[in-house]
Amino acid sequence: MNTMMMLGQLLGGATRVWLEFAFVVSIFTILAFRPERIRSVSLLQAACGLLALSMILPSLLIFVIDESAGSTAFGGSRTGQAKDIGMIVKLITASGPILFALAFLCAAFSVMPAPNTNSRPVSDEEPTA
Repeated sequence: MNTMMMLGQLLGGATRVWLEFAFVVSIFTILAFRPERIRSVSLLQAACGLLALSMILPSLLIFVIDESAGSTAFGGSRTGQAKDIGMIVKLITASGPILFALAFLCAAFSVMPAPNTNSRPVSDEEPTA
């Protein structure tokens, strides 16, 4: 089995697709049924943008690197340049899960409740004992 295929399965594969699907369903559920829970709209927008980047960016960058190198990064002879490109491809492939984790954190922080402030200030008109 090709090393890059094994690496792709370890870093993502079908598990990541289901995680992304559950994440998108959760975002739409919050928007449809509990919009009052959104404390920070900008963080939720950042989460959606990071999710889109986590799906698109690794494949796009691998394509650009592969085309700019003039040779395939996934096979052929393992010259020095191909080894360097292989390492770059591994780093780019790792960017998808990292961006997904950042998207998840942004979404979680956007719907966290505000800090509870139950203490009310004492006014001057209240009698003291």
